[in-house]
Amino acid sequence: MNFTKLCFCLLALSAALFAQDTVTYTYSGAPVLIFTDAANVVSVAAIRVDRVFTVQKATINVNVAYQPVGDINLYAYAPDGTRTKLVERNCGDQGLLANITFADTASSKYADVCPTQPGTFQGNEPLSNFNGKSSYGSWRLAVENNGSQNVGWLNGWSITFTTDTVATPALVDVVNRSSFKSGPVAPNSSILLYGANLGPATPVYAPSNQTLPTTLSNVQVLLNDVAIPLKAVSSVGIDAIVPADAVIGETAYFQVSVSGTKSDKVSALVQATAPGLYSQGVLGDSSPVTWAIAKAVDQNYKPITVDNPAVQGSIITVYATGLGTTNPTFPAGQVPPSSPLYYTNTPTSASIGGAAAEVLFAGLAPGFPGAYQMNIKVPTGIGAGFQLIVIWNGGGVSQDYLSIPVKAQ
Repeated sequence: MNFTKLCFCLLALSAALFAQDTVTYTYSGAPVLIFTDAANVVSVAAIRVDRVFTVQKATINVNVAYQPVGDINLYAYAPDGTRTKLVERNCGDQGLLANITFADTASSKYADVCPTQPGTFQGNEPLSNFNGKSSYGSWRLAVENNGSQNVGWLNGWSITFTTDTVATPALVDVVNRSSFKSGPVAPNSSILLYGANLGPATPVYAPSNQTLPTTLSNVQVLLNDVAIPLKAVSSVGIDAIVPADAVIGETAYFQVSVSGTKSDKVSALVQATAPGLYSQGVLGDSSPVTWAIAKAVDQNYKPITVDNPAVQGSIITVYATGLGTTNPTFPAGQVPPSSPLYYTNTPTSASIGGAAAEVLFAGLAPGFPGAYQMNIKVPTGIGAGFQLIVIWNGGGVSQDYLSIPVKAQ
């Protein structure tokens, strides 16, 4: 079982994402209908930019199929609402907007030339309106028919930015690595920091079965200005571990440093525990809701699944994070051994199917930094099927949407 493998959704860009001078983002949705004038509808195609940088220059390429061009208004919008007019009922029956690039450096305005072939032209207003703006958010191209009952299509567009050479990391939040809950963190537990520009476009993982590094691919996570252990890093998320000596009751300030460039800080309260169970990412049906199946194995270390349900009265092992400090104390980032075992300092309780489930062991999971395991006896008499599993530890409770498939003895 590998807790370091993260699933990050990475944007597919037509240029490399990290630390480049120029980058192009392309609309990837379906063509957008341009309605008639009478419909009074503005057609919009949006491009999401999840990288954070300051725009130094922008150019826009459009692919619009509509005649006559003189009927339509064509505007570009930055995420903060700043508008630039590219075309505004220009050219009458002349001109086209198929594979037309708008750039401030062009020698002539589109409205003056009314081109019938692809080319590069200035818009009615300068794209320098966007200079100095933040890239982060939805960039929109809007087309409005303001002249006839004809229809057409906004088939696509792209925007190319000249950026500052160093992309500033943007840290959005810190959450429990297993439950993905925002809020308090606990000593010696796995957390996920997410945002934009947090590291390389392709995730990089720390070597397995070794003490975790505090620097990985030129990325550090600072907790109160001290680097902490890292499991994996990427542009949109970082898997890290809270140090065992984090002071309970104090506020922890997290910050991401990429090659020395630092994000803003995000704070979280340090509590004795902040429990969460790991999920298989597989759903099991249970009326009236659908629960995910918790990550668990049976006494033969075979995963608990729909095809291999837990047996009433048997012992299963489930995996968690956020169960706090251990006895004896174990340094965060090191690989827990199978002997001796490191028990949690705070008593842990569990229930399956609403019935109390005896906890035989709660402590660090051997071989997996930042992860805990709990050996639990499945209650008898709870019925077969998908049964909700919940754990309590130090006043904290795990998420309430995980299940265990159970069968009778």
